[in-house]
Amino acid sequence: QLDVVKILSLFKIFFDQFNSVIPLVLLAPAYFSGRLDLGALMQLRIVVDRVSDSLRFPVNAYEAAVGWLAAANRLNALQRRAEEVHAGFSIDMGQCISAEDVSVTTPDGRGIVSGFSVRVQRGNRILVVGPAMRGKSLLVRTLAGLWVHKKGLVERPV
Repeated sequence: QLDVVKILSLFKIFFDQFNSVIPLVLLAPAYFSGRLDLGALMQLRIVVDRVSDSLRFPVNAYEAAVGWLAAANRLNALQRRAEEVHAGFSIDMGQCISAEDVSVTTPDGRGIVSGFSVRVQRGNRILVVGPAMRGKSLLVRTLAGLWVHKKGLVERPV
């Protein structure tokens, strides 16, 4: 999948850089020999631009589909792991989830989140926001008890 994305990115760069130049280069001999006037040359360039715009749709759609697939795979993995870890798990909604000075790391020890503290009472919600690939999902997994690479205290209903 990664190789396809690299190839697609290179194709897009090439396509975006040269899609307006190539038709003019190909039609230049006909223009300079007098078989094609300037008006016809520009009309053909417009036709080529419209065709190339149409050809961009599959490329852009593929990129979006790959993004959706990656997100769906992450959600699927999280759901499977939650089902494995907490088969028959029930929550007493009278309790809360709390975290004090929690630091989340990758399995190799690289720090992702540090010094996180929160207390969420029944009926309250939190929204975790931040840039992509900065540990929001790992933080939620840690609070849910699905991620073991952490330091600090996490209390949740059992």
